[in-house]
Amino acid sequence: MLENEWAKEIIKQLRRCNSLVLNTHGEQYQQPGWPDVYIAHTFFCGWIEFKGSTTKLEPHQKKMIKGLNDKGVSAYVARYPNLIQNYEGGLLHKFNGSGLHLLETLQRIEEVRYDNRT
Repeated sequence: MLENEWAKEIIKQLRRCNSLVLNTHGEQYQQPGWPDVYIAHTFFCGWIEFKGSTTKLEPHQKKMIKGLNDKGVSAYVARYPNLIQNYEGGLLHKFNGSGLHLLETLQRIEEVRYDNRT
């Protein structure tokens, strides 16, 4: 499956889970470096950059995701097939490919992140 097809399927599933999804990927108003989508859901609110199995983050994407995280804004990389990474490429968790499981997994990652800050 291509990265684009995979991302579209995940976004469709997120919307079925009552997520509000702002998809900026490929839009004329997307500024360089900003992640592909913003997700607003009871379980998770934040940015996700979708990447294929071998696609690398550009330096300006790494800088943006790190900057968002430094300001307390959640931003992660969802990599095909079904991995969640930080901006450095570190594996944070796997998910089963469904939008709901992605949300639940991101919620758990956020809980750990919050616990580490306090």
